[in-house]
Amino acid sequence: MSLLIPLVIAGIVAVVFITMIPSLVTHTIGQLLLGRLDDFEGWCYYGRLLERRGHILQAYNAYLKSIEINPSYSEAHERLDNLILRIQNSGDAKDSLFQPDLDSK
Repeated sequence: MSLLIPLVIAGIVAVVFITMIPSLVTHTIGQLLLGRLDDFEGWCYYGRLLERRGHILQAYNAYLKSIEINPSYSEAHERLDNLILRIQNSGDAKDSLFQPDLDSK
C-alpha cells in the first residue's frame, strides 16, 4: 500500500507532463524562428504545428510568413489554401473571428 501512493502520484505527473509536450514544442519552435526570420520551411512547419493545436489564425500567419520569405514555396501555398478551404467549409465559419480576405491573393 505504501508504494501505491507514490506510483499514482508519479503517474499523474507523467500524464500532465506528456500532455504539455506538444505545447512546449510548438512554443519552442516559435521562439527559435524569431531568430531565423528567413527560414521559410521552418515557418511552414510551425504553421502545421499551430494548425494541429487548433491555433488557426496563428497558423494562417505562419503560412503567410513562409510565403512572404519564399513566394515560390509550394508547400506553404498548398497548406494555406487547404486551411482557407477548411475554414470556409466549417459550419461556424460565418461566426468565426477569422475571415481570410480571399480577394487579396
